[in-house]
Amino acid sequence: MRGFKDRDAANLESYAGTSTRWSQRIVASQAVIRGWRIVSADVAKAFLQGVSYKELAQITGRPLREVCFELPVGCIPLLRTLPGYSDFDPSSEVLACTKPGTGLKDAPKAFNLKLGQVTRDTCGLRSVSADAELEVLHENGEATLMVAKHVDDLKIAGSESKIKWFLAKLEAVFGALTVHWDTFTNCGVRHHLDLGARTITLDQSAYIAALKPIVHSDLSSRKSDDLLSGQLYTMFRSLLGAIAWCNMTRCDIIVYVVALQRHAHKPTIMHAKRLNAVVRYAQRNPRAIKYLPLTTAPGRWRSGHSVSPSASSSRSCSSLRILTVSDSSFKKEDDDGHAMKGVFILLGAGSSGVRTTNVHILDYAARKQQHVTRSTFAAELFAACDGVDHAWLISLTLHEIERGCPGASEARRLREEGGLAFELWLCIDAMSVLAALRAEAVRPPAEKSLLGHLLWIREHADRGVVTGIAWVDTRDMLSDGLTKGSVARSLIDKAMVGSWTLQHEPTVWQSTLAKRSLPPAEQKCQQEPQPEATGLLESQAAVSPAFPRVAVRSAKLRAEVDQWEKDFWESYWQSHGWSSGQWDWHHDDWQCKFDGKWHW
Repeated sequence: MRGFKDRDAANLESYAGTSTRWSQRIVASQAVIRGWRIVSADVAKAFLQGVSYKELAQITGRPLREVCFELPVGCIPLLRTLPGYSDFDPSSEVLACTKPGTGLKDAPKAFNLKLGQVTRDTCGLRSVSADAELEVLHENGEATLMVAKHVDDLKIAGSESKIKWFLAKLEAVFGALTVHWDTFTNCGVRHHLDLGARTITLDQSAYIAALKPIVHSDLSSRKSDDLLSGQLYTMFRSLLGAIAWCNMTRCDIIVYVVALQRHAHKPTIMHAKRLNAVVRYAQRNPRAIKYLPLTTAPGRWRSGHSVSPSASSSRSCSSLRILTVSDSSFKKEDDDGHAMKGVFILLGAGSSGVRTTNVHILDYAARKQQHVTRSTFAAELFAACDGVDHAWLISLTLHEIERGCPGASEARRLREEGGLAFELWLCIDAMSVLAALRAEAVRPPAEKSLLGHLLWIREHADRGVVTGIAWVDTRDMLSDGLTKGSVARSLIDKAMVGSWTLQHEPTVWQSTLAKRSLPPAEQKCQQEPQPEATGLLESQAAVSPAFPRVAVRSAKLRAEVDQWEKDFWESYWQSHGWSSGQWDWHHDDWQCKFDGKWHW
């Protein structure tokens, strides 16, 4: 269809169902953690298999659209061979479209709705809050299947039997699919699952090897500061766009690509030479993002959560947590200050805090800071705020994969009150920012407009949305390579194959006001000795995790308060996903029993 001739095209909503890059990586990460297989499935002639215009009007509530078209002259004899069209007259008749076809602006949306009817209505998958095209199937409270959609290309992760069941449901509606198991190329990225080692690698090595550096006589005959023009300018823009696509897996070169994109509107001979250098470096040094098995039982984000006391003791004490590794660079230029921000969002496994053994790269970014930046302090603070904002979406997605997809109201509550299924840590290398955030009373910095940003991060720490903030030595700062081209790529290279280990002691701060649903089991906080009662049942002034104990002097009132407190905490823990059998009233206080001991 010639969609550019559609008279209603300007009034139609343009929509293509594509999942985010970090959703694509989460599918690979979860497949490794849970021991799943991965599959790529392609729907043939997808845009001809969407919902009809009548169904589209019913679903969207918009008026029924009438679309008619004319056939090319050479097709008229073929049409007349069909029953009912023997007397078709092209001079006075046209054909009506019953459903959007290839070329029409509403075809992608029509297919996406049809695909959603199969995945959500028939198979029971649910979209996560942060990405409508990432869907998860939960059975008996456990995630059993994940699907990331890219229009008509699906990346599926799950057990072999569950994947086959899902593919059968799709083929019953869309016909035979093109299916590839374990090794395939999806969205331009090659995926390879090693069944023996239980690892998944993502790379674009074949694509990068096919790139051709710019070859032009002007590169050797003209001055370095001469502007590109004509064919050379076209070649520069084409190659720059091609190498920018490699940012999906090549986080080691992203800072150089972003630097060249800054000058894409007026590139010079020097920029063309540097672009060639970046391309040749990528070709000579192939890299891949690798997902290794993490040292934690599958499906358990924090030790203790959703695990019975007896089961938790048999599992590894290491836990999974989200690490937001944020960094920035600032350079004062002639007209203004140029600030770069870089962030890695990692899923890490380790003993505690920010110390990790293995990591999964879930997302990363390197781009120009959009805020007005006048100092290094401001650049670091802005980067930290943006990093936390982005990491929270990924944290929410992982929470919903583990606990189910309850909807927008629960997502809002988690944002305001905390309570995610795992910890979210912010890692920075600016001690001045950490000092400002951990002060007993946050004070306005020299640049007064930054107070709001400081209070925003501090509020998230006080509410427990951000578990803690860690200062990391610059020599361990992973995101340094996202903001500075002169920094060695060694840390990034190690992170790409699943390792980020701190060689220097970090400085860690956690807010004492944070509401904590439970101290981690590895802390093994022992109950403090209770002072002997004096007078008429004077209660100790011990403070519970989120509510103070009440001191009373009447035995009758003491019993009533005890019962009220017990009922309160039982409903509180149940609302956070804990069964009452894991907690009990012991020694006049609310305690948990694990490892054969009572813990306050």
